Amino acid sequence: MSEVNEMYSHIDPNTPLKHYFDIIEPCLTLDINELRRVAYADEYKKTISLMIGSLRRKRYVTIGHVLNATWAELGQVRNFGIKCQLLLFSYLDRIVHHPECLIHLEVVERNRKITAIKRRLREMGMIQ
Repeated sequence: MSEVNEMYSHIDPNTPLKHYFDIIEPCLTLDINELRRVAYADEYKKTISLMIGSLRRKRYVTIGHVLNATWAELGQVRNFGIKCQLLLFSYLDRIVHHPECLIHLEVVERNRKITAIKRRLREMGMIQ
């Protein structure tokens, strides 16, 4: 959590969080409830529920929506204090370093290859 505290001091309040957390695209469409999957067993379930509930009430329903928000916008969310903010940053940092805790990277890579193959076949006129 000390890495997150250090990052916290370098975040510009008016810059979207996506500039600080380079999360791969398939994770962006996941519901914010999926953040529970990156929680460690010893973390407070009540704080996690409070964090997700506060975000949901302000219409942050996907991880992408949260990343498009600024620090200043999140600071205005009711019941979303510094503890929730640090917890959120910790979770986003875990997703950056270990996206496999939310998605299967093999499936994402296979789908990317299939899409590229289909695009090439369409260009060649072999499929529509």
